[in-house]
Amino acid sequence: MFFGRTYKGLDIRSDYRVHEEIIRVISDKMSVGIEVLDVAAGAGALSKRICDTYPDAFVDCNDLDKSLILEDARAIYHKDLNENFDFQKKYDLILAVEIIEHLENPFHFIANLKRNLKSEGVIIITTPNVNSILDRVWYFLNGHPFYFGKNGIYSSGGHITMCPFWLLEHICKDLFLKIKIIENKIYAKDLLGFKGYFVLTILNFLNKLFGFFGNAELISSSSLIVELSPDHE
Repeated sequence: MFFGRTYKGLDIRSDYRVHEEIIRVISDKMSVGIEVLDVAAGAGALSKRICDTYPDAFVDCNDLDKSLILEDARAIYHKDLNENFDFQKKYDLILAVEIIEHLENPFHFIANLKRNLKSEGVIIITTPNVNSILDRVWYFLNGHPFYFGKNGIYSSGGHITMCPFWLLEHICKDLFLKIKIIENKIYAKDLLGFKGYFVLTILNFLNKLFGFFGNAELISSSSLIVELSPDHE
Protein backbone atom coordinates (compact mmCIF):
# COMPACT_ATOMS: atom_id res chain seq x y z
CA MET A 1 0.00 0.00 0.00
CA PHE A 2 2.74 2.46 0.97
CA PHE A 3 5.69 0.78 -0.74
CA GLY A 4 6.58 -0.19 -4.29
CA ARG A 5 5.35 3.06 -5.84
CA THR A 6 7.03 5.15 -8.51
CA TYR A 7 7.30 8.79 -9.53
CA LYS A 8 7.40 9.28 -13.29
CA GLY A 9 8.76 5.77 -13.69
CA LEU A 10 11.42 6.13 -10.98
CA ASP A 11 11.22 3.75 -8.02
CA ILE A 12 10.41 5.30 -4.64
CA ARG A 13 12.60 3.20 -2.37
CA SER A 14 10.75 4.01 0.85
CA ASP A 15 7.25 4.62 2.12
CA TYR A 16 5.99 7.04 -0.55
CA ARG A 17 4.61 9.30 2.19
CA VAL A 18 8.17 10.18 3.21
CA HIS A 19 8.77 11.84 -0.17
CA GLU A 20 5.49 13.72 0.05
CA GLU A 21 6.39 14.99 3.52
CA ILE A 22 9.85 16.10 2.35
CA ILE A 23 8.30 18.20 -0.43
CA ARG A 24 6.04 19.80 2.18
CA VAL A 25 8.87 20.33 4.68
CA ILE A 26 11.22 22.05 2.23
CA SER A 27 8.57 24.34 0.72
CA ASP A 28 9.51 27.31 2.92
CA LYS A 29 13.24 26.81 2.31
CA MET A 30 13.27 26.84 -1.48
CA SER A 31 14.32 29.90 -3.47
CA VAL A 32 15.74 30.76 -6.89
CA GLY A 33 19.25 29.38 -7.23
CA ILE A 34 19.20 27.31 -4.04
CA GLU A 35 21.76 24.50 -4.11
CA VAL A 36 20.36 21.14 -2.98
CA LEU A 37 22.11 17.82 -2.43
CA ASP A 38 20.09 14.59 -2.32
CA VAL A 39 22.85 12.57 -0.70
CA ALA A 40 21.25 9.14 -1.13
CA ALA A 41 19.07 9.57 -4.19
CA GLY A 42 18.33 5.93 -4.94
CA ALA A 43 16.61 5.79 -8.32
CA GLY A 44 16.20 9.58 -8.29
CA ALA A 45 12.46 9.80 -7.57
CA LEU A 46 12.72 12.48 -4.87
CA SER A 47 15.32 14.50 -6.79
CA LYS A 48 13.11 14.41 -9.89
CA ARG A 49 10.13 15.59 -7.88
CA ILE A 50 12.17 18.48 -6.45
CA CYS A 51 13.37 19.44 -9.93
CA ASP A 52 9.79 19.39 -11.21
CA THR A 53 8.43 21.36 -8.27
CA TYR A 54 11.29 23.87 -8.05
CA PRO A 55 12.78 24.24 -11.54
CA ASP A 56 14.93 27.20 -10.41
CA ALA A 57 16.81 25.06 -7.88
CA PHE A 58 20.16 23.41 -8.56
CA VAL A 59 19.86 19.77 -7.52
CA ASP A 60 22.86 17.45 -7.19
CA CYS A 61 22.38 13.72 -6.59
CA ASN A 62 24.53 11.07 -4.98
CA ASP A 63 24.06 7.33 -4.78
CA LEU A 64 26.44 4.41 -4.62
CA ASP A 65 24.39 2.73 -7.34
CA LYS A 66 26.04 3.79 -10.59
CA SER A 67 22.84 3.16 -12.54
CA LEU A 68 21.44 6.46 -11.20
CA ILE A 69 20.73 8.72 -14.19
CA LEU A 70 18.71 11.93 -13.89
CA GLU A 71 18.85 14.45 -16.72
CA ASP A 72 17.40 17.23 -14.55
CA ALA A 73 20.20 16.97 -11.98
CA ARG A 74 23.06 19.44 -12.16
CA ALA A 75 25.58 16.79 -11.11
CA ILE A 76 25.53 13.11 -10.16
CA TYR A 77 28.01 11.52 -7.77
CA HIS A 78 28.61 7.95 -6.60
CA LYS A 79 30.32 8.42 -3.25
CA ASP A 80 30.37 5.77 -0.53
CA LEU A 81 28.73 7.34 2.52
CA ASN A 82 30.51 4.92 4.86
CA GLU A 83 33.76 6.65 3.85
CA ASN A 84 34.81 10.29 4.18
CA PHE A 85 33.07 12.22 1.42
CA ASP A 86 33.54 15.70 0.01
CA PHE A 87 31.51 17.14 -2.87
CA GLN A 88 33.96 20.04 -3.34
CA LYS A 89 31.19 22.54 -2.65
CA LYS A 90 28.79 23.51 0.10
CA TYR A 91 25.02 23.32 -0.08
CA ASP A 92 22.06 25.33 1.18
CA LEU A 93 20.01 22.19 1.72
CA ILE A 94 21.13 18.58 2.16
CA LEU A 95 18.57 15.78 2.15
CA ALA A 96 19.47 12.46 3.78
CA VAL A 97 16.28 10.50 3.26
CA GLU A 98 16.03 6.96 4.64
CA ILE A 99 19.79 6.36 4.50
CA ILE A 100 21.37 6.80 7.94
CA GLU A 101 19.91 3.47 9.13
CA HIS A 102 21.84 1.74 6.30
CA LEU A 103 25.21 3.16 7.36
CA GLU A 104 27.82 1.91 9.80
CA ASN A 105 28.47 5.11 11.76
CA PRO A 106 25.87 7.91 12.14
CA PHE A 107 28.42 10.16 13.93
CA HIS A 108 30.78 9.96 10.95
CA PHE A 109 27.94 10.46 8.45
CA ILE A 110 26.50 13.59 10.07
CA ALA A 111 29.98 15.08 10.54
CA ASN A 112 30.59 14.67 6.80
CA LEU A 113 27.23 16.21 5.97
CA LYS A 114 28.11 19.23 8.09
CA ARG A 115 31.38 19.70 6.19
CA ASN A 116 29.41 19.99 2.96
CA LEU A 117 26.85 22.44 4.39
CA LYS A 118 26.86 26.23 4.07
CA SER A 119 27.03 28.21 7.33
CA GLU A 120 23.32 29.06 7.10
CA GLY A 121 22.33 25.77 5.50
CA VAL A 122 19.94 23.05 6.64
CA ILE A 123 20.15 19.25 6.73
CA ILE A 124 16.96 17.16 6.68
CA ILE A 125 17.32 13.57 7.89
CA THR A 126 14.61 10.92 7.86
CA THR A 127 14.90 7.48 9.43
CA PRO A 128 12.58 4.81 10.90
CA ASN A 129 11.17 6.11 14.17
CA VAL A 130 12.11 3.47 16.74
CA ASN A 131 10.49 5.61 19.45
CA SER A 132 7.00 5.17 18.03
CA ILE A 133 4.28 3.29 19.89
CA LEU A 134 4.25 0.78 17.03
CA ASP A 135 7.96 0.07 17.50
CA ARG A 136 7.65 -0.24 21.26
CA VAL A 137 4.83 -2.78 20.94
CA TRP A 138 6.65 -4.56 18.08
CA TYR A 139 9.81 -4.81 20.18
CA PHE A 140 7.84 -6.33 23.04
CA LEU A 141 6.31 -8.94 20.72
CA ASN A 142 9.25 -9.63 18.37
CA GLY A 143 12.44 -8.46 20.07
CA HIS A 144 13.23 -5.67 17.60
CA PRO A 145 11.65 -2.47 16.23
CA PHE A 146 9.29 -2.69 13.25
CA TYR A 147 11.80 -1.91 10.46
CA PHE A 148 14.76 -3.79 11.96
CA GLY A 149 15.63 -7.36 12.89
CA LYS A 150 16.11 -10.02 10.21
CA ASN A 151 13.36 -8.59 8.00
CA GLY A 152 14.96 -5.15 8.23
CA ILE A 153 18.25 -6.56 6.99
CA TYR A 154 16.85 -8.49 4.05
CA SER A 155 13.60 -6.74 3.14
CA SER A 156 14.61 -3.10 3.54
CA GLY A 157 17.95 -3.08 1.79
CA GLY A 158 20.02 -3.41 4.95
CA HIS A 159 18.66 -1.59 8.01
CA ILE A 160 21.62 -2.06 10.36
CA THR A 161 21.72 1.08 12.55
CA MET A 162 18.89 2.33 14.73
CA CYS A 163 18.94 6.11 15.21
CA PRO A 164 16.50 7.17 17.94
CA PHE A 165 16.02 10.88 18.48
CA TRP A 166 18.10 10.92 21.67
CA LEU A 167 21.11 9.59 19.74
CA LEU A 168 20.73 12.14 16.95
CA GLU A 169 20.39 14.84 19.59
CA HIS A 170 23.63 13.68 21.24
CA ILE A 171 25.49 13.61 17.91
CA CYS A 172 24.31 17.13 17.08
CA LYS A 173 25.43 18.42 20.45
CA ASP A 174 28.92 17.04 19.84
CA LEU A 175 29.01 18.56 16.33
CA PHE A 176 27.59 21.96 17.34
CA LEU A 177 24.40 21.49 15.38
CA LYS A 178 20.89 22.48 16.35
CA ILE A 179 18.23 19.81 15.92
CA LYS A 180 14.46 19.90 15.91
CA ILE A 181 11.76 17.34 15.23
CA ILE A 182 9.49 18.03 12.28
CA GLU A 183 6.00 16.71 12.88
CA ASN A 184 4.67 14.57 10.05
CA LYS A 185 1.65 12.52 9.05
CA ILE A 186 3.37 9.23 8.28
CA TYR A 187 1.24 7.50 10.87
CA ALA A 188 2.50 4.17 12.15
CA LYS A 189 -1.00 2.81 12.71
CA ASP A 190 -1.68 2.95 8.96
CA LEU A 191 0.93 0.22 8.39
CA LEU A 192 -1.13 -2.39 10.22
CA GLY A 193 -4.40 -4.20 9.69
CA PHE A 194 -7.63 -3.26 11.42
CA LYS A 195 -6.73 -4.80 14.78
CA GLY A 196 -3.32 -3.16 14.89
CA TYR A 197 -4.81 0.16 13.77
CA PHE A 198 -7.40 -0.06 16.55
CA VAL A 199 -4.81 -0.89 19.23
CA LEU A 200 -2.46 1.92 18.24
CA THR A 201 -5.33 4.40 18.03
CA ILE A 202 -6.27 3.54 21.62
CA LEU A 203 -2.65 3.78 22.80
CA ASN A 204 -2.24 7.15 21.10
CA PHE A 205 -5.41 8.39 22.77
CA LEU A 206 -4.24 7.20 26.20
CA ASN A 207 -0.88 8.85 25.67
CA LYS A 208 -2.60 12.17 24.95
CA LEU A 209 -4.52 11.81 28.22
CA PHE A 210 -1.82 10.47 30.51
CA GLY A 211 1.53 10.84 28.71
CA PHE A 212 2.50 7.18 29.13
CA PHE A 213 4.91 7.23 26.18
CA GLY A 214 6.26 10.76 26.47
CA ASN A 215 6.77 13.24 23.63
CA ALA A 216 3.72 13.15 21.37
CA GLU A 217 5.85 14.26 18.38
CA LEU A 218 7.83 11.02 18.69
CA ILE A 219 5.23 8.34 19.20
CA SER A 220 2.63 8.51 16.42
CA SER A 221 4.77 8.49 13.26
CA SER A 222 6.64 5.53 11.79
CA SER A 223 9.25 7.93 10.36
CA LEU A 224 11.40 10.39 12.26
CA ILE A 225 12.10 13.63 10.38
CA VAL A 226 14.60 16.06 11.88
CA GLU A 227 16.09 19.35 10.77
CA LEU A 228 19.75 20.11 11.56
CA SER A 229 21.47 23.47 11.26
CA PRO A 230 24.78 24.95 12.46
CA ASP A 231 24.67 26.28 16.00
CA HIS A 232 26.31 29.71 15.88
CA GLU A 233 25.58 30.57 19.51
